Amino acid sequence: MSFSQLMHTFWQVYARAFGAAIRPPLITETPMNARYQALMIGHGATVLLVGICVGYVLAFNLLGELRFWPIPGAWDIAIPG
Repeated sequence: MSFSQLMHTFWQVYARAFGAAIRPPLITETPMNARYQALMIGHGATVLLVGICVGYVLAFNLLGELRFWPIPGAWDIAIPG
């Protein structure tokens, strides 16, 4: 039994128990297009990279200075925001 058939059976039982209208299956079994799959991976990677960059800047904003461990000294920074 596929997942969509299982969901359809679940909604039939639910409709009998609670008097609700029978709903169509929520998930269809159409395969994802390769282009959409590549777009989804690309968008996910873009969101991840933007989040890493913004988090890196936010960490320096919270610290108030820019310091790299092997390099001696620190730079005071003021990031607006």
